[in-house]
Amino acid sequence: MTEKPRVSSLAFFALLFGATAIGFAPIFIRLSEVEPTSTAFWRVFLAQPFLWVIFFLQKRSQPSTPKPENRVDLGWLFLAGSIFCFNAAIWHWSIKYTSVANATLFSNMAPIVVTLAGYLLLGERVTRLFIVGLALTLSGALLIGGDSFSIGWDQIYGDGLGILTAVFYGAYLMSVNHVRGRFSAPTVMAFAGVASSFWLIWISLATESNVVPSSVNGWLAVFGLATVSHVLGQGSIAFGLGHLPTSLSSVILLLQPVVAAIAAWVILNEPMGGIQIVGGIVVLLGIYVSKRGAM
Repeated sequence: MTEKPRVSSLAFFALLFGATAIGFAPIFIRLSEVEPTSTAFWRVFLAQPFLWVIFFLQKRSQPSTPKPENRVDLGWLFLAGSIFCFNAAIWHWSIKYTSVANATLFSNMAPIVVTLAGYLLLGERVTRLFIVGLALTLSGALLIGGDSFSIGWDQIYGDGLGILTAVFYGAYLMSVNHVRGRFSAPTVMAFAGVASSFWLIWISLATESNVVPSSVNGWLAVFGLATVSHVLGQGSIAFGLGHLPTSLSSVILLLQPVVAAIAAWVILNEPMGGIQIVGGIVVLLGIYVSKRGAM
């Protein structure tokens, strides 16, 4: 087995920041005027100018930074972007049918997938303390979603989409972790974003009728999703994934349900009870223990 890399404090806090920024994504999605896949398209497409500016600025200031030079490099970046496309589209539809807390909770069950895959396929060492932290974090996340569980076909369908999102999210984290071994975060985000935009626009045009926002508020919602959740959120996560084990990174990202539940409570009036508050505290404790177990 390979030895787990040293935990970088900067990468750790970058992931915390990224998880917080993405925690607001369900709010922007709920406020969007267009349909879910179209919202996902605008999320990625409007972020592209920012990401390419950052890419070219880095290229100018750090000429030695590796960039894609062949079909294999471009293929891996295209794969990461394609996986994110389906991850985003399915998750956006999940938010339409279930609560923000549930959609975010189930989509963030990815730690189970990536921890097992990292251990079995990549030889990432898993300590007992890390497993304790993972169990705490997952327990807290379940408490966050527990108060909003209800019986109904829409709810079951939305929760099922959330679980499917977790599979794609886990695959996305692992693909980004792989390409981050060679390329910088701006490079990954810029090139992968082209692939995501390509798939999302065709899926949107083929399956949805309401594709373009019709008011200022509608444009503000997708612009906020693009800049806050994608550029800042996904960009920070891409940076952190290059310096931390995928298993630890996926646990840190479970902060998202905490942020999403609080934001939905304040902005969308989706209730957050005492059990959910306790769940948020348990998630934070679990992240701390997982970090200690990864050192």
